[in-house]
Amino acid sequence: MSKIQKKISTFLIVILILLICKNTNFFKNLYDINSKNHNSRQQKVYDFCELFGTGYIFYIKNKFNLNTPPKIKNFKRSPQQYWIFSKNYKKN
Repeated sequence: MSKIQKKISTFLIVILILLICKNTNFFKNLYDINSKNHNSRQQKVYDFCELFGTGYIFYIKNKFNLNTPPKIKNFKRSPQQYWIFSKNYKKN
């Protein structure tokens, strides 16, 4: 390959990588990861009060700085939400 062909292929690869980053919102996602803490990202991603209330449990956990997990009553069929708390928490 000549030098011109190598430069063109390198340029096309760089353009392709930038397009993929733009289409997947890579730069915005990277900014969100760096600017927000883990708990606020999880609270935003999970539902707050709709199906499982996982976002609300994150909110309660952070607001009241709980030492033990609260008793979670969910009248719909859903998995237990105790995974939100660390392994040190035991279900009462």
